[in-house]
Amino acid sequence: MPFSKDGSQVKYRFIERDDHIEFAALFNHPMRMGYGKDKDGNPHGPEFIQSVRLYIDDRLSAELELTPWISKQPFISFKIAVVAEDAPFRIEWRDNNHYTNEYRGTVKYHQK
Repeated sequence: MPFSKDGSQVKYRFIERDDHIEFAALFNHPMRMGYGKDKDGNPHGPEFIQSVRLYIDDRLSAELELTPWISKQPFISFKIAVVAEDAPFRIEWRDNNHYTNEYRGTVKYHQK
């Protein structure tokens, strides 16, 4: 299910700050802990993002480990060092069911 205009499962921003860049991302993911049921009453198994990695110029810039206690459509935000605008980046994520996804783009700054 596409989440943003380009059909990806993540919306993101690189926000220019005084001495660093803030990377913010919103993922289209249900983040189920395994206690809910579907419309037919069948239990859902757990399904949650476990890890997120951000690569800039093919170098790992940040790595996060998430827990099932994060709400659906998780939002993450963290600081990274200043990088060149138009640098290639890749964000990839993996869930507890070993589903992996990635998004590739180029850094575009949004003003603070």
